[in-house]
Amino acid sequence: MTGLTIVSIDGSAFAPKNISIPIIDYEALHLVASQFHSYDGPLLVIFGPGKFGIVPARKHLTNVTDSEQFLKGLKHVKDSIRSLVFTVDSILGREIHSRLLVHPSQFLNVKDGKIEGLTTKAIEYGLETNRTVLTYGDIFPEGGNNYTIISSDTIAAYLAVYLGAERLILGTMVDGIEDPFTQQIASEIDISNKSELAKYLDHSTSERPLTLHRVYDVLNTSINCEIVVLNILEPDNLWKALRGIQTTGTRIRSTARRKIGRRKADPIT
Repeated sequence: MTGLTIVSIDGSAFAPKNISIPIIDYEALHLVASQFHSYDGPLLVIFGPGKFGIVPARKHLTNVTDSEQFLKGLKHVKDSIRSLVFTVDSILGREIHSRLLVHPSQFLNVKDGKIEGLTTKAIEYGLETNRTVLTYGDIFPEGGNNYTIISSDTIAAYLAVYLGAERLILGTMVDGIEDPFTQQIASEIDISNKSELAKYLDHSTSERPLTLHRVYDVLNTSINCEIVVLNILEPDNLWKALRGIQTTGTRIRSTARRKIGRRKADPIT
């Protein structure tokens, strides 16, 4: 889709950093919402469940073997995520007046921990009627007592390919991707340069605040667009990135990236 920007937001950005329970950090949420002010281009915003999915899942679904108990635990997780969705939708609505909330169950099919298929009709309808589309990462039961939580970055990667997005912004809580040798934030990474790519993949560690491993699944979807990784809690970072203005963060590009165009969505069965 011409001019489409997809923004993926780490859901933990909406919760206080030093508190383990999932509660809303309204100051952070208002800060993020304000950066969408007056943006009028085609826009798809996806926010992850963050602590609102992970914390209740650990509490209510870990080592659960009883089916009835699993369903009760699943409801706890869904209720927690829905509370985040309701609040985010409400506050974003103060800056994004024409919007459409599309629930993941309307377009995603998940199997064995991965997205197996999706249909983009509801999302495309919203974009074609000049509305900003909102969706979110969610929990998906997979039979038995198994479940998968799909992140906003994963959903964003698939939709960037299927919808032919021009820009993908990954909003995190750090300033970008660290160079593993200099320990400085890289301003740009050319993933078509094999030696440069190997440097980030082979030498990064999980102790780093954000490594290329975190976004490598995104890159592996053959996205044909600019990718920007930035701190979404830094004032004006997102506002600038939405408008193509240089901002603090890491730009990921491929000088060898070929035009793949838009991909036809798989039906959900």
